[in-house]
Amino acid sequence: MLEQFLITINQWMTTGSAIALTGAFLWGMVSVLFSPCHLASIPLIVAYVGGQQNAIHPLLFAPGHCLPIAAAGGSTAMVRKLTESGAWQGAGLWFRRAAGTLIALLGVYFIAKPLVGV
Repeated sequence: MLEQFLITINQWMTTGSAIALTGAFLWGMVSVLFSPCHLASIPLIVAYVGGQQNAIHPLLFAPGHCLPIAAAGGSTAMVRKLTESGAWQGAGLWFRRAAGTLIALLGVYFIAKPLVGV
């Protein structure tokens, strides 16, 4: 299913229509969402997108690639400011405990998933 999704996006980029612009933007989003620590593959992706005949593809790939990173950084900074604010100290403690519990539960889920077949 994932392979078909990636093939579909690739086909969109070769159509030369408005949907190709969406494909270029989605390639940027997908490259960040599937592997945020993918520095080794960036030159390959940039070379592929840059090799497209339409110059708008690289221009749409760039924001598609950068927006998720900016959103993650911005939300992290916002949460940090909220948890350090004097007015939010009680909520900050509650938020840290809830986040820790959620991370622990996700860890148990991802460990148990291959063993139990959930």
